[in-house]
Amino acid sequence: MNRREFLSFGALALAAVTLPGCGGVGSLLDPIVRIFSGSKRIGPSGGLIEDLVTGIALLALPNTLVIATALALEIFSQQRPEIASLGQTNGNAIDLTLIAANLATDGVLRVRIPWTLSFVAGVTKAFLGLGEASRDVPSEFDSTTNELIALLDRATLDALAPDSNAEAKFSVWGLNPA
Repeated sequence: MNRREFLSFGALALAAVTLPGCGGVGSLLDPIVRIFSGSKRIGPSGGLIEDLVTGIALLALPNTLVIATALALEIFSQQRPEIASLGQTNGNAIDLTLIAANLATDGVLRVRIPWTLSFVAGVTKAFLGLGEASRDVPSEFDSTTNELIALLDRATLDALAPDSNAEAKFSVWGLNPA
């Protein structure tokens, strides 16, 4: 191997190590890492998926779902930059995987988000996103537990999901807009 070939090989090796998604060391340094992943088959009688460390939980009350459905909750070490840039947010990125069509027409999934920021009625909101689309969703604030509770209804999930009969991964977050 001559000097030119050696330098070219070195540049390629360095790029593979430092570029995110290339399988090198750089992808290991990504600051957003999954810290919780839980899934459960929940039916019409209701159920809960909860991370006891962060306090984030997905709750299906009785009659929220029309049939037993696989629900998944993933929590990440910090909020995604594109969401964090919108204002003050909860500290963790939250993803839910579900089939929207399995919710009852009047069914509402609840996502409990511990809220350490100031809560301002009419300003603090919960949001639901799928890909590039997002919208604010109804929410409640529990002042005894300091939790923002996002209320995810069938109509909102259907509006964001291109095919409500297919499994989709939604993002949920709380926000005090900038």
